[in-house]
Amino acid sequence: LGFAAVTNLFLDYSGYFFPAVTSGVGRVVVVTALVALLTTVNLIGVRRAALLNDVLTAAKLIPLLAFIVVGLFFVDVSRLGQLTMPSASGYTASVLLAIYAFSGFEILSIPGGEIKDPSRAIPFALLTGLGIVTLVYFGVQVVAVGTLPGLGSSTRPLADAARHVLGGKAGAFMVVGAMLSIVGVAHTIVLAAGRLPFAMAEQHQLPAPLALVHPRYRTPWLGLLISSGCLWLVTLLSSFASAATFTVEVRIMTYLVTCAALPVLRRRAGAPDGRFRVPAGEIVAVVSVLICIGLLATRPLREIWQMLAAAGIGLGLYFLAKVTSNK
Repeated sequence: LGFAAVTNLFLDYSGYFFPAVTSGVGRVVVVTALVALLTTVNLIGVRRAALLNDVLTAAKLIPLLAFIVVGLFFVDVSRLGQLTMPSASGYTASVLLAIYAFSGFEILSIPGGEIKDPSRAIPFALLTGLGIVTLVYFGVQVVAVGTLPGLGSSTRPLADAARHVLGGKAGAFMVVGAMLSIVGVAHTIVLAAGRLPFAMAEQHQLPAPLALVHPRYRTPWLGLLISSGCLWLVTLLSSFASAATFTVEVRIMTYLVTCAALPVLRRRAGAPDGRFRVPAGEIVAVVSVLICIGLLATRPLREIWQMLAAAGIGLGLYFLAKVTSNK
C-alpha cells in the first residue's frame, strides 16, 4: 500500500507534463512500466539496486536543497505565525500524515543480511538518515508555508510554491525533483517487498518456495515477482489518499506490536542481547504503545475492521506455513 500511495502520487505529478497518464490506459501503462523497471533492477542484484538508490537520493536532494536555500529569501515571516488550533480529528489526521512522511525507516533492516557489518551500519544509517530527513522537512515546511498562500489546498505544494515565487520553470524543476524522489521511495519499497517474504519463508513463517534464490543473481526472485505483481494490482485499484491512509494505519499497528514486544524480549530468558539499546527503552516502548492505541482509536470502525482482516490473512498464511513445514 505504501508503494500504491507513492506511485499514485507519481502519476499526479506526471500529470503536470502529461495529463493523459493520470487516468485510463495511460495510467495503466505508466504503473506497469514503473513496476517492471524497478523489479528488473532488483532482480539483477542488490548492488545495482543500491547504486540506483544512491543516484535517486542525490537527484532528489538537489531540488529540495535548492528549494530551501533559494526559497528562504522569499519567506514572509508573518505567515509562519498564523496558527489556528485544529480540532481533535484534524490534529490526529495531521499526525497520521506526519507518520506517513517519516515512515519507511524500518525498511532499512530488511536487506540487513546483504549488508556488511549490519549491527554497526544499520543503527548509524538509521539515525543519520532520520536526522537529515528531519532537517530537510523542516526547511521545506518553512519555505512552503512562508511563500505559498492557500498551501493546504495545493495538490503539488512544492511545485506551486516554487512557481509562485520564481515562475513556471522553477515549478517544473520542482515537479521533476518530486518525481525522482517518489521513484526513489518506490524503488526502496520494491527492494524490501521481495526480501521480506524471503526472510519469512526462511524462518518457516511463509510457504517455502518464497525462499528460492536466483542461481545467477542470488536474489529472491519468486518473492520479488509475486510481491511486485501485488504492488502493481493494488496500485491500479487504489488512489493516493486511500492507499496512504491504510498504509499509515497498518504501520501504526506494526509499531504498536513491535514496541509491545520489546519489554517482553528484554525479560525473556535465552533471548539474544540487543546490539543497539536505547536508554530507558522500556519506558519509551510503553509510551509509544499508548500513542499508537490513541491514534488507532480515532479511526473509523470500518478501517479498523479492514486492518484486522489484513492481519487475519497474514496470520492464516503464517500458520499454513508452520503446518506445511512441520517446524
